[in-house]
Amino acid sequence: MEGVSSSLYRHMCKYVVGTENHVKTIRLMNTICDNLSSDDIKVIITSGSFGEGLQMIGSDLDLMFVLKDIEVHDSRTPIVFSRSKTNFSMMTEGTKPGFVMLQLIGSPHPLFCEKCRMGNYLSNVLFKQTFLNELGPFVHGPCISDIHGLYDMAPSLHSKSWFKPASGWILMGDNVSAKRAFSETVKLLSSLPLLIRRLKRLSMIASL
Repeated sequence: MEGVSSSLYRHMCKYVVGTENHVKTIRLMNTICDNLSSDDIKVIITSGSFGEGLQMIGSDLDLMFVLKDIEVHDSRTPIVFSRSKTNFSMMTEGTKPGFVMLQLIGSPHPLFCEKCRMGNYLSNVLFKQTFLNELGPFVHGPCISDIHGLYDMAPSLHSKSWFKPASGWILMGDNVSAKRAFSETVKLLSSLPLLIRRLKRLSMIASL
């Protein structure tokens, strides 16, 4: 099994993602480029596979466009906000797991919000439509995409706090959980050759 892992690693380095130093170099270049592209209005973050330093053939470029003049607050803590910025509060009541609704607290200018539940909330549709232009004329899931599908730009907001359902995730990344996940992965991989042989036998039987 160790020999298979080493062979796979060498194959990936040579033909797919490049050497460890190559991956580190791309990550460093991304960091420098992001810092130079960011300003007082926005922060640019190269994400996706290329953001991790992997040059995958046929893969598009994923960018996060984080707005600095909009702040998102945790509804559980007292809110101290700047009147010169747009401020939202995270609401989780009645939402699906992993999602929040952003209720408008205050803004110095009109925004992409809609009336809902006796308040003004961020509209996902209106928010993305604000960023449509000639370079990115299409909405692709949570992103704005170009006509050739070369890049996806995700308009994003940043919160300095974890919302309540996600606060427990911080404790999930402990060593015990990691060891358990690793053990299960080893068991699965060790049984993979047997599963492949069984699938081949089934395919041969089905072809008779």
